[in-house]
Amino acid sequence: MMTGANVGRTAYGFAGRGSLVAAAWCTAGCTNALRVGDPATFAPAAPGTINLIVALNEPFEDCAMAEAVQIATEARVVAVQNAKVASKRSGKLATGTGTDCLVIAAPPGKAAHRYCGKHTVAGELIGRAVLASCTRALARAARERRWCR
Repeated sequence: MMTGANVGRTAYGFAGRGSLVAAAWCTAGCTNALRVGDPATFAPAAPGTINLIVALNEPFEDCAMAEAVQIATEARVVAVQNAKVASKRSGKLATGTGTDCLVIAAPPGKAAHRYCGKHTVAGELIGRAVLASCTRALARAARERRWCR
């Protein structure tokens, strides 16, 4: 993962219930904020991206990992829109940046989790951890550099 964001502004979020723990780290810069469906641009942009790392402490099946990516992405979009970040291209509420990256990590082994939708505890915990980390990172970026306003 590469980032143009200041990693000193990385924010952490955590959620757990029972034996399952979800932790998320987010760096945030919004200088190339875009909304999904904005007209395409392929030109140099100021550095600024939202990178997420989500770590889970129990094994997930492949299909649950795919759902985890979807949940984490939705949580990032909610955080970006709650922060009222505007697309640099359309001026509408952004859904992220043009260079966002996401990694979900879980230990190998016999999968404890087959599903990870919003209706599951796993989905809830991932969503809460990512939302918290992104919200904090975006607030830091806005406060310290005004990149996200």
